[in-house]
Amino acid sequence: TRKSVALPTYRPAFVENYRVGADYDPNRERKEIKKMRKQLKQETKGAIRELRKDNYILEKERLDQKRKRDQEYSEKIKSVRHMLEVQQGEANAMDKEAKKRRKKF
Repeated sequence: TRKSVALPTYRPAFVENYRVGADYDPNRERKEIKKMRKQLKQETKGAIRELRKDNYILEKERLDQKRKRDQEYSEKIKSVRHMLEVQQGEANAMDKEAKKRRKKF
């Protein structure tokens, strides 16, 4: 018969003034790597935020320019249409006048 081996018991590591979010890892190298990863993640998020902001500003400027171009085009079309309508009106008036003259004779 064999003797059973007792499981090792460990004394839990309690920290007196525990703070949530603080890193209590005793391995300094692992602690430093974790800290660097967290910093990298924060900087990445900040860079993404800045890019979004820049894209928003650029898109807003692009839309403003497009609106301005569309408005200028619309005004140009309106003036051309007005000119054509005036010409057509004059042509119609001349046709009417010619018909009246023909009827007299």
